[in-house]
Amino acid sequence: MVAIPTLPQLDVMLIHQESFYVLDGYQVNLGVLSLATVLNQQKYSVKILSNIDLYMLRNINLQHIFRGYRPRIVGFYTMTDNIHHVVRLAKRIKAWSPKSVFVAGGPLASALGSSVAQSFPFDFIIKGEGEYSLPQLAKYIIHHQGSLDSIPGLIYRDGSAYREGAPAQYITDLDALPDPDRNLVPRTLRLNISSGRGCPNSCTFCFQAVHGKGYRFRSADRVFQEIASNIDKCGYRAFDIIDDTFVAEPDRVLRFCDLLREYRQRTKRDFIWYCEARVDTLSQHPELIQAMKETGLIRLQVGIESGDNETLRRYGKRLDLTKLRDLCQLVNEIDGISIFGNFIIGGPYETEESLAKSRQLLKDLLYTAPGLFEANTGFLAPYPETPIGRRPDLFGLTVEDDEYLTSVTPEDCYCSTPELTRPQLRRHRYEFLTEMFSTMTKMLPTIGKKRLMQHFYWFKVYNTQTRWLNGVMQPLPAVSSYFRHYDNPKFRELDKISPLEVGEWIPLRTIAPLQYDRSDWENYLLEGSYEDMPISDPLEKDIYALSVGKLNIKEIMQELRRRHDLSMSDPVLWNKYVRPMFKRLEDHFQVIFHE
Repeated sequence: MVAIPTLPQLDVMLIHQESFYVLDGYQVNLGVLSLATVLNQQKYSVKILSNIDLYMLRNINLQHIFRGYRPRIVGFYTMTDNIHHVVRLAKRIKAWSPKSVFVAGGPLASALGSSVAQSFPFDFIIKGEGEYSLPQLAKYIIHHQGSLDSIPGLIYRDGSAYREGAPAQYITDLDALPDPDRNLVPRTLRLNISSGRGCPNSCTFCFQAVHGKGYRFRSADRVFQEIASNIDKCGYRAFDIIDDTFVAEPDRVLRFCDLLREYRQRTKRDFIWYCEARVDTLSQHPELIQAMKETGLIRLQVGIESGDNETLRRYGKRLDLTKLRDLCQLVNEIDGISIFGNFIIGGPYETEESLAKSRQLLKDLLYTAPGLFEANTGFLAPYPETPIGRRPDLFGLTVEDDEYLTSVTPEDCYCSTPELTRPQLRRHRYEFLTEMFSTMTKMLPTIGKKRLMQHFYWFKVYNTQTRWLNGVMQPLPAVSSYFRHYDNPKFRELDKISPLEVGEWIPLRTIAPLQYDRSDWENYLLEGSYEDMPISDPLEKDIYALSVGKLNIKEIMQELRRRHDLSMSDPVLWNKYVRPMFKRLEDHFQVIFHE
């Protein structure tokens, strides 16, 4: 046995793990980084394991880390889509470092409270923002000072039950928080920035439980100082402001642009940036768009969700579609900014008519800002503690997959409506995207070369990709991500896994979205390899669908046994059905296995 070196005991290890599909364009989890920075300032030793770290580390490496550091506190960022990953890793860490205290935070912990512990017995759960709560908890655990009941937002285990301490308190003065210490995480190509928390709006599908109601923002000067400091130190060429409502305070945006403009002129630095915005604010303050463009804005994202006014009303989204068209016309006139719109498929009481209106709106906007407007669409996910998640029936929705076991949200359909089944909604999403790309392709000859070349320039100089580039102008061959994973020792071919440990390995589809047969939307037709692979057998369909990195092979066989009422032994099920199917998938480069 290899001796594991004993290191100085670590106070806090913070972990953010997502699906290994979430790697391209990796960005730091700013919530986790903020917690680590505050703890570090208060003299606690702290480390972060990000998703990119976990992608590069085999289980044996992780075992050495946790047995070496023996962290007093292990904290997990939890959300609906990563809880299976969190639970699996938490169980392993518990075996490697049994004296560690386990804490859950993040959106899912804030939404579910003690219910999040049904899948793993966390010792503590923090609801809401943790920059003040987690240091107090560390003080209690490490220095035996303070009381649990006084810590805001804390839920703690008391025997087999959980007790709640003081209510969560939200940080009103965000400028009082230190800038995130980016030395604690791997370097990224782009700098992501949080300039505020919360949202002044109340969309029925949106989850804001972590940050409470209302919008709190950092001053323009503090946001600028953080950006300038990181550009000076690290030479970033691009930064992303990730707030949903960055432009909610127009005067702050104009002040920020003044500071950024003076900085560009003084330092001669060349960089671009991205932000999200609301249509109503930009419509009332069109001067913001020109000011942002002059300081390097090249990409703007807006939430559209639907082209049907009644659906928008049910979302609680105050969007005037006329003003949206006017905004796209303004972007077209200004030029130099790509505008990206989000649509949702499968909303409240969704119908053929409402979806037809969304497709028509999409085409209208493509022609309003040719070569600049682009869009994406995903399926509605009924997240916990959103109005839709609490009472989907009031929105005409039947939830048919509330655990998201077969896909990474929002890549599959989880709900049906009175008029549209899940297969029908899947078809509509496919038709939406197909129509978008075919329309964009038809438009290419009518768009000036100068405008189109911007997309190549943004990618070459600033590593900023658009759908006009990737989906239309630079069509790529079939993605063969199998080989990208293949070079990583964490991943392995089936025949190279020991039969004694194969049940613990996790199958991962090389193409993340489920590939449906578009003639019926019930069966699968796997493309992107040397030949198409149809799958219609119910058992084989489930083997493929469950290979999304959430369940290991042993758990998949348990799920198959439950779904299909199978009584055969593991060896028989494995050798007769599961292994042959995995071999077929592997032969078509559709699945690979990781620890």
